[in-house]
Amino acid sequence: MLSALYNLVGLNHTLPCFEVPRTKCNPATRARVRPLRPARLATLNFTPIQLAHAIVKADCYTRDHFEWFMAFTFLIQHHRVFAWSSRELRLQNEARAMHFDFVNTTLIGRVGNGLSLLLAQQLGFDFEMHLAKYLSANGHATTRRTPTGMVALPIADFVCKGNAGRAIVESKGGFPPAHRNADIRADLIDGLGQIGTWPATIGAAKSYAVGSYLREIGDPHPEGSLVAFVDPDDDPLTTTLDITDQEIVKHNYAPWFVAMGLPAVAARLRGNRDIRARSHQFIVYEYDANPGERQRIAFPADSDDDDHQARLALGNAHTLHRFGIEEQCLRGVEQLMTDRLLPSIFSQKLLPKSFSQSDTQGGSSSLFSDGSFLGVIAGSQLQKEELIEVTL
Repeated sequence: MLSALYNLVGLNHTLPCFEVPRTKCNPATRARVRPLRPARLATLNFTPIQLAHAIVKADCYTRDHFEWFMAFTFLIQHHRVFAWSSRELRLQNEARAMHFDFVNTTLIGRVGNGLSLLLAQQLGFDFEMHLAKYLSANGHATTRRTPTGMVALPIADFVCKGNAGRAIVESKGGFPPAHRNADIRADLIDGLGQIGTWPATIGAAKSYAVGSYLREIGDPHPEGSLVAFVDPDDDPLTTTLDITDQEIVKHNYAPWFVAMGLPAVAARLRGNRDIRARSHQFIVYEYDANPGERQRIAFPADSDDDDHQARLALGNAHTLHRFGIEEQCLRGVEQLMTDRLLPSIFSQKLLPKSFSQSDTQGGSSSLFSDGSFLGVIAGSQLQKEELIEVTL
């Protein structure tokens, strides 16, 4: 099983992307979204490990602790759910029927969130923040009282930041039944309802309701698996909730420090002032990711988490389950902890050649443009190793 997993992580997959006009997602009309119109971003490209990377990041937005094996557990557990051999990402035949219960709902949500983050990255947004987690951490209401009890307020999933500004992203989608159209319009209308007035509230010029739909490999429906999204006109900026760029970047990195076994650092990034900064050791590996492109990736040598600490005692640079961060981004996070201004490293395109980078091992690792790293570094690629200390 593990050898099969290692072979599949480098396979490249695509999903066609379609853009639906906002006017066709007005619930007061009976407009049709079909025929679907190809988006400017014609395809979403990724490998299984890149999808796992995005799903782990999305999972950790709402977690304070994280089981280190979950990234590859996702691939192992669902090895027979997805038809990884298909260029267009599909489900195995009968997978929908086998998972048509709460597991299906959970899987749809996790995959949808991961694909939405990958889409945001490819649209040029390097940093993402889970909006509900931010609101909860900063004392803002996320529920309201009704005659029948407390209900959740409509809150979009993610606030994203890039060189082009900010965007709100809401994730929807599902696994459509065979021979039937995906209910794209209803999902996107629901997504726009979740987005609501949040773009104006937090000063985001763009908002995307994203629907991700995966079909079984034997389903002959002409649409196939796809991503559809609403990219409305620029939203008016009438900011009433002042979320700074520093807060977005901090909340972007918090889940990855959870994944790296440093939940106390994540809590500090999320605004917990009761936890004091302390020195942490990281092992930095310098390696040739691609010909002519050298990267320096830092992995924690210590941990706040007992499970991670046990793993670190047993692991090494060749361990498959590795969560790391590009060194310059780690140094930027250290500076971010003390500076009131956003460090310059986070005001530029961080890794212009490296969105969800696949290295020369055939995609056995993933490096996002924010510097978060998931995967394995082969010993033959290592050029240098050193121990550093940072205060976080």
